Amino acid sequence: MNCLDVCRLLATDPEHLNQKIEQHLQSCTQCTAYALQQKEFNQGLQQVMKIDVPSGLKARILLRQSIEKQNKKRFSNRGFFAIAASLLVTMGIGLTVVLFQAAPLLESVVLAHIKNEVKHLSEVKEINHRSLNNMLSGIQLSVVNKPVKMTYAGTCNIRKQSGAHFIVQGEHGRVTILIMPGEFVSNIKRLSDPRFNGYIYPTSYGSMAVVGESKENLDRVYKEFKMLVKIKS
Repeated sequence: MNCLDVCRLLATDPEHLNQKIEQHLQSCTQCTAYALQQKEFNQGLQQVMKIDVPSGLKARILLRQSIEKQNKKRFSNRGFFAIAASLLVTMGIGLTVVLFQAAPLLESVVLAHIKNEVKHLSEVKEINHRSLNNMLSGIQLSVVNKPVKMTYAGTCNIRKQSGAHFIVQGEHGRVTILIMPGEFVSNIKRLSDPRFNGYIYPTSYGSMAVVGESKENLDRVYKEFKMLVKIKS
């Protein structure tokens, strides 16, 4: 099954995936990101459809139709406003659809980013305190000192914001930390898929994602990095 076939099926029914699609998603990061986006869009559309219809709306519509029939000479003006109102409603629904598609949840963006950069999980780089601060200076952040078990450090873009990508050795495997200036969240957000699980934590500069592959103590890693990463004064 190729990417085109998978995307067509995901666009039709993102909530029910067969075994072939699941197998494809495990090896294709782009289709995984598309699947998450389609699922979010579908859930958002369901929420829109749950909006209650104002009481008495049916009666008001019937009354307006009756008045318009009795005043055919004024139909052109009334018809214009009715069409304009219909267009506004249609545009509003269309804008809602576009917003759901154009602005995927941060949780999905983080997972897709980690999968696209999964090669870094197996890398081991020589990293020192000075190089970390040089790297972070461009996003107005700094680190107090370098974590002992850091295996990778680099810059990256989350959506259109510049950020940092760290990987440390945890107790059960590698843990990814994404520093995301400007990506503000109001509370802790959980994220998970068949391979990764983690959290997005609110910070003073935006947010921080901490993601692992097993039963890692992610809260401990977050608290360590919260103390390490500071806004540059």
